[in-house]
Amino acid sequence: MTAPMASDLALDPATEPAIDAATDPAIGEALAVIRPKVSGWLGTVPKNPGFTSRGKVSQVLGTLIEAHMPPVQIGELCHLLDPAKE
Repeated sequence: MTAPMASDLALDPATEPAIDAATDPAIGEALAVIRPKVSGWLGTVPKNPGFTSRGKVSQVLGTLIEAHMPPVQIGELCHLLDPAKE
């Protein structure tokens, strides 16, 4: 059995009733608890989300760069920074 896809779980606005804080007091109460926490959560999201790792360039041959770092796949985007300029 496979897990349902997000599109399988989507509600159809034409057939589902609108539920919001105005029509359901429980939603309003839940939002009152969650809203103050959201700004703190957003502060923990990196400006450039994704995987970050550091390594050291060991050899450059033309456009091929060899580095010692955690495993990456061919085709992944890497930013090379000069540690003297950081």
